[in-house]
Parts: sequence; C-alpha cells; structure tokens
Amino acid sequence: MSVDEYEEEKEITSTLFFHKYHCIEKISEGSFGKIYKAEYNKNYYALKFEKKENKYNTLNNEAQILKYIQGPHIPKIIQYGYSGKYNIIVMELLGKNLEQIISKYKRLSIKTICILLIQMISILEYIHSKNIIHRDIKPENFAMGKDINEKYVYLLDFGLAKTFYSYHRKINTKILTGTPIYASINSLKGFDQSRRDDLEGLSYVIMYLLKGNLPWNEIKAKDKYDRYKKILKQKIEINISDFCKNLPFEFEYFFNYCRILKYEQKPNYEKLRQLFYDVLKKESFEMDYIYDWSNINNLKMNDNKKLCLIDENNDNDINNYKNNKFYEINYILNTNEGEYDLNNLYNEYNLIKNNKRKREKVKSFCGCFIF
Repeated sequence: MSVDEYEEEKEITSTLFFHKYHCIEKISEGSFGKIYKAEYNKNYYALKFEKKENKYNTLNNEAQILKYIQGPHIPKIIQYGYSGKYNIIVMELLGKNLEQIISKYKRLSIKTICILLIQMISILEYIHSKNIIHRDIKPENFAMGKDINEKYVYLLDFGLAKTFYSYHRKINTKILTGTPIYASINSLKGFDQSRRDDLEGLSYVIMYLLKGNLPWNEIKAKDKYDRYKKILKQKIEINISDFCKNLPFEFEYFFNYCRILKYEQKPNYEKLRQLFYDVLKKESFEMDYIYDWSNINNLKMNDNKKLCLIDENNDNDINNYKNNKFYEINYILNTNEGEYDLNNLYNEYNLIKNNKRKREKVKSFCGCFIF
C-alpha cells in the first residue's frame, strides 16, 4: 500500500459519511472505486466510493440503474449522493463474491454450479426485461447474500451497465467494455453488446468455477491490445466439446446456445434454466440451496433433504441410525471457519450407495444422507 493509499484509507475510516455511516474496513477495490463495510445504528452496510473528479462518473450511472431495477437478487440501494470529495452509494451488505469463494475452494461441484446458474439466468432475464444489459459479467460481480438471504446469489456492479434496444446496433473497434477473460467473442471483436453477450460471459464464468481456470487466463502479451487479440483467437478456436469434456452435455449445449444467438434475439431463459434442473434431477440432487461451502451445523433433519446431521447426543438420531433409516458417512473436512466440504460428503455417499464402503460407528458430528 502506497503512502497516498494509506492516507486515503485512514481518511475514509475516520470520517462519518452522510453524518451517520462509519466505515470499518475495505471489502474490495476495482478500477472505478472502492467498497467499504460501514456501520450505523448497529446495522451494517456497503459503501461504494468514487472520487468526484473521476472523468467516467460510473457511480452515478450505477445508482440510477440500481434504482430502476430494484428487485430480487439485486442489492438494495439505500442512499446515493456525495460527501466530502466522494460520490457514494450506500447499499445492503452482501456476503463473499464468487471469486473469493473459488480462491478458497479452487473449483465448485456440479450441484453447486447448477443451483447458482439457475439463479444467475433468472437474474439476467430480470434485468434484460428492464432493457438493461450488465456488460461486465465476472465472478467478482456475483455475491452471496447475508443472514436470511445467504442462500441466494446477487448480481453486483452496474457501473458499466446500459440500456439495450434490439433495433439499435453500432460497432466500436477502439474500446472493450468489460473484462476480457469473460467477455464475449463479439464484444472482443468490437461489436456493441446485447443480451447474448451477458449470457456468453456467464458461460465463461461457469466454466471457470467448474475448472478453477480458463485456457486464456495466463496469456502473455506485449500490451493489453495484444492480449485482447490472443484471448479472442483462443476463444474462437477452442473446441467446445473438449472444453466441456466430462461434464453433463447440458453445459456444452448452454455454451453453444449462448454463442449462436443473434444480436437482437431474445434468449429462451426458461429453456436454459430447465437444462440445469434436468442436471440436478439426473444426478439425484435437489434445488435445496446447499452449496459446497454450506455449514453442516446449520442443516436440520428434513425428509425432503438428502443431507442432514447426526448428533451422537441426540437419541432420535442414534435410534434412526440403529434402525438403518440412513447410512452414515464417516468422513468430515473441517476448516478454520467451521465449514465443511460437501463434495467429499457426496463422494462418500456414492461409495456407500454402491456398497464400496461399509458403514462405521457414528462420530460426534457426521454428515449423512437419508435414502
């Protein structure tokens, strides 16, 4: 951290914005601004800062769009204005974004991806119904909710978003809007973006979350324009069947569908959602909002859920176990944050189901599956 950055952070954390919000810590930082966690009246908020002299003034655009599209899976805007030398948006505080999550888990399971993707498609359908396109779909711009909304995913950062009209199209060969790693082929070519580009960007995000990397992530180039060209070349030349190898065919279909959409064509969102409901069904999963990072200690016994908890101090649990009402999984992966790796539990489940692993004595807290 430079001296100027240190002084700026010190100033922000020692100032009361709008005469009430006290910034506690920086959450994230991007090209156009910084986001801080703030407290007021024992409640917590997210404050997004942009210096007034910023020539792009993306925060005003973001505030106007957020007000217009307020709805499900969109962060609630509390206040917008300026305080001191900053333009500021006050929003509801959300949980970790998907980039933070993938940096810890390296890659996500098919089940988790399907549950996220079904929601993501619905979010894009919603903002597109308002004639808004996002234009910067990437893992950092999807975050999980907090508290009672922790199971839902939200779309963030509408600073580059704009209105979209199917009858208006132009070409801009000078400036790429968005993040090149996740940008669509047409966007990298210089075409104005539409609904299809948000969806194609989402397809790259999903493959990144599944694989933990993308082929063009580590491209070496002499400058950013050379990098854009090399990323574009790889995206055009990649064999999608190979790219989606060992994944349910629905992922390859989704990938191809997003690429062949016409500029003005309205995507069939319902059909896309159904693809991943089908994957969940074929893999014997449910849309239960239980993710790879879900805390097992928060899960309750429920006949409608496959995943539950055994407590050796609970007589009902032990009696059910003794009566063979469920198979025990003698495996747990506990992190420092008290979370459990559900991928390993599902792997154990499949081994037991296929009689490749014997049931063993119940431990203090073990993940288990009801059949």
